[in-house]
Amino acid sequence: MGSMTITLPEIAERRLREEAAKRNASAEDFAARLLADHLRYPVPAEFDMTDDEAQFYTDAVHKARSERLPE
Repeated sequence: MGSMTITLPEIAERRLREEAAKRNASAEDFAARLLADHLRYPVPAEFDMTDDEAQFYTDAVHKARSERLPE
């Protein structure tokens, strides 16, 4: 199993933690689920974000996809 580290802008991290708290989950688990869901299905994120934040996550997902080992 691999791992990925993403450095978030401060406001994005705060919003991620707020959304995770609403769902009684850790921010790390919530972020991992958002990314994993995006890798499986191209669906919109579960909370509002700016275009820059959305592009940041999209770029991170594309990078993760390109670095994944073949199954």
